Amino acid sequence: MPNDVEFQYALTDTGWASGFIRIDQTRFEFVCSYLFHNPLEEFLKAVYQLLPGLAAFPRKEIHFTMLDEPVEYTWEFNRLDQPHVAIRVFEKGYDVKTVFEEKCDLNDLVGAIIQCMMRNPELRKNEVIERMYQELKEYVNH
Repeated sequence: MPNDVEFQYALTDTGWASGFIRIDQTRFEFVCSYLFHNPLEEFLKAVYQLLPGLAAFPRKEIHFTMLDEPVEYTWEFNRLDQPHVAIRVFEKGYDVKTVFEEKCDLNDLVGAIIQCMMRNPELRKNEVIERMYQELKEYVNH
């Protein structure tokens, strides 16, 4: 399952961020609010929880929510086997629909996240995010 994975995330305005995830030809763009929580931190925690060797008790399935008023996006990660993960994003507005669904190598996803954060050091000003970034880099290098 060779994949071309790209992840971008940038702070856009006070309390907002935008980005996208692309796996091969499938791309999902999002805008998210920092009103109730840090969405990047939630994203990283979800990916972190899937990784044996980082998470104390690695999970096979995890989800979190990004808010884009009045819509919310529920991201769902399902580890299929050791190297692969399925990612689905559901949009909840007036109804619920799947807006992104793709599978990739978990190491490719982690590598794309590291590349994004390496290019944008402003994202790492948060102590928790910086710690997870460093641990993800170490995970990929082993």
